[in-house]
Amino acid sequence: MAGDVELGTECAGGCCAGFLRCCLAGESCYFNRYTVGDNVPSDVALDVVLAPKMPGEVILVDVVDETREWRVQQGSYLGGDEGVQVNVAFNGCCGGCFSGEGCFVLKLQGQGRALLNTYGAAVRYDLSEGEVRTVDNGALVAWSSEMEYKIGLASKKGGMLSRAVKSFASGEGIVLRFTGPGTLYVQTRSFAPLIAAIEPYLPSNKKPAGPADTATIGE
Repeated sequence: MAGDVELGTECAGGCCAGFLRCCLAGESCYFNRYTVGDNVPSDVALDVVLAPKMPGEVILVDVVDETREWRVQQGSYLGGDEGVQVNVAFNGCCGGCFSGEGCFVLKLQGQGRALLNTYGAAVRYDLSEGEVRTVDNGALVAWSSEMEYKIGLASKKGGMLSRAVKSFASGEGIVLRFTGPGTLYVQTRSFAPLIAAIEPYLPSNKKPAGPADTATIGE
């Protein structure tokens, strides 16, 4: 960041909001706050560089009072203007258990701009009235709050048992179906396959066998 930018830390929204973010949505209670020093002229532009934890893209979205609020999955919020309020929204019991996004997600409201980060490339879909878009549960990043979605099996043909077998045999399993109008952001990569790919190469947590753990064969 520029030398004239001052850094502070605050519990955005108060202690109650910070507690809910931490306990329910897996986010931090405290946010870093970057402000311009008092001696800097108003016409001077300063910069702050933010970097997400995972390689991907950064999305800029507009939060406009009650007309354009956003729901954001855990870990995808990077930063925002002072007027953006970061709270917690209930995602529903079914949504939390089967969508893979948790029972609670972040709710962005207020007035300003917000930065969201993705794992992999970001893809935006602007859905028209009645248009449906199916999203894998690990690809969801954010969606405008006016959109409705339902949870279902990936396969839509056949009976319940047949659809379940086809869905899980294909590796897709449970998906989310969003209905427009509204805007939807997805990411091209998912954490679950990454974890599954590197897990076999991680050091084992098992302790090496000691003298007491070694069987003794008598002569």
